[in-house]
Formats: sequence, C-alpha cells, structure tokens
Amino acid sequence: MDPNREPKTVPETPKAPEKKEQRKEPKYARGAKPKVHWFNVFDILVILLIIGAVLVGIFRNNIFNLIRTGPDAKDETISYVLEFKNVDSTYKNAIAAGSKLYLVGDTLSIGTVSRVESVENSYEIVYTQEGARKEYYPNNTYVDITIVVSADVKSQERGYFIDDVRIAIGASYEVKTESFTGQAVCIGFGE
Repeated sequence: MDPNREPKTVPETPKAPEKKEQRKEPKYARGAKPKVHWFNVFDILVILLIIGAVLVGIFRNNIFNLIRTGPDAKDETISYVLEFKNVDSTYKNAIAAGSKLYLVGDTLSIGTVSRVESVENSYEIVYTQEGARKEYYPNNTYVDITIVVSADVKSQERGYFIDDVRIAIGASYEVKTESFTGQAVCIGFGE
C-alpha cells in the first residue's frame, strides 16, 4: 500500500424521498361505515343480572319441582321395602322400628322405619368364569336386613317421589339412621 494515496470512499446512496403515510379508507357501499361494538364490563354485568333475576324467579316459585313431579302429582302415604344384603351380624339390631331414615350426605328424610326383619345369611353365590358356586360363611357372620319404610310421597304416572328422589323397585339408596349406615335396594311396595 502506498501511503501517499488517498483512501477510497464509497459514495453515499441517495436517500429515497420520504413518503407520507396515507391511510386508505376502505370503500363501503354507499359510503356507510360498519359499526363495531365490543362487549365491555357493563354489558357483561347487565347480562349476569338478568340471568340472576331469572334464576331467583325460578327457584322462588319452585318451578323445577313442578316440572319434575308434574301438575297432576298427588300427596300420598306409601310403604316400601328396602333390603340390606350381607350386613355384619353385629349390626342386626342397629335399625329399630320408629327410626327416621335419611339419605347419606343429605338431611332429606325418606321415611320412617315401621318394621325390621333380619335373616341369617349363611352363604353367598359367587359367579366366576367356571360358573356359579355357593360360598358358606363361617358361624353365620352375615345377615340380610329387610325394613319396611312408611313415607309421604308425591304420586304420579312416573312413580313415587320424595322431593327429587324417585322411589322405585330395583333402585339403590345409601341410607342412614341414628345408629346404622348402609346401601339398600328397594325390593317392593306395601307391608
């Protein structure tokens, strides 16, 4: 490199003229612009208030109960039979006549026990792939308890109802008294 030489300079590129940003207006039919409406907090609060007022009206007038039981429901007193299978024999006398019967986890009384019977259960039928067989329990440690329950119900074409609980043959209920809790199946109506 020769020290007497001047360094080469790169010529500057000319700057493009600055364009003013012009906002192009969209063309709409007949010159009208569409209105855009976004939900805001006030709109949501109004909607929630309307929904709340409707729900209060429904529950206050108990419309759901009318829909569930129907307008032709009649008040009636019935007796139905519940059976507890394979109960430990130490609980054989835990249910007494005159006890109130409740659903577990609820304060709803589904009737009053009017009669209690217990039968010692000395075997159970066990089903396997090979077939069915009887398994005998040692010392009759299990009993089947049958109770008759008297209850005030709403009667209609679809069956008997205590509030929204349907009393039906074959239905299973987890029930309790003051001294006993168990799973029972409705096996019939009447004494």
